[in-house]
Amino acid sequence: MPLPISKQTYTYADYAAWDTDERYELFAGQPVMQARPSILHQSVQAAILFQLMQFLSDKPCRALTEIEVLLPEAGQKADDVTNVFVPDIVVICNPDQLTDQHCLGAPDVVFEILSPSTARADRFVKLNAYQRAGVREYWLVSPLEQTVQVFSLTDGLFTPSDIFMPGQPISSSVLPGFVLTTDTLFTP
Repeated sequence: MPLPISKQTYTYADYAAWDTDERYELFAGQPVMQARPSILHQSVQAAILFQLMQFLSDKPCRALTEIEVLLPEAGQKADDVTNVFVPDIVVICNPDQLTDQHCLGAPDVVFEILSPSTARADRFVKLNAYQRAGVREYWLVSPLEQTVQVFSLTDGLFTPSDIFMPGQPISSSVLPGFVLTTDTLFTP
């Protein structure tokens, strides 16, 4: 079915039935179209993913890109979820969260690569939703500013790190031993 426009609030069941070539996410039941990523965005994503894949090669956690992440409210079934995000990269350590199509519940780590069209949603809407859902670590990577900031969940609230610049290694508290090397991260 094509993307409907008559409903007030949509669920994952609606989202999964849409027949469209456009990329959408659901923010509290509202469809939000996502722009195609730029070449710089894709290069940064690939550089992070490469480092993650090397680090996780002998570990039970998995790094995935462009997977649908469903963030249910308490007791909510997947089809009824109204927050459906497609983060740039996620790390999931619990295989029970994964189906063929999506991740149900909070990934352990989420990486969002900011672009002019997504920065506001990534910094506010998604940050708050990921915090409520219990994402343990949220990385905001800005290719235009050439910065990285990490938010770690402590007592249900995100605590921001300093802002990292190129040349500064960044450690993960969720993935002990993982250090993101930023020297070439923003090189086109």
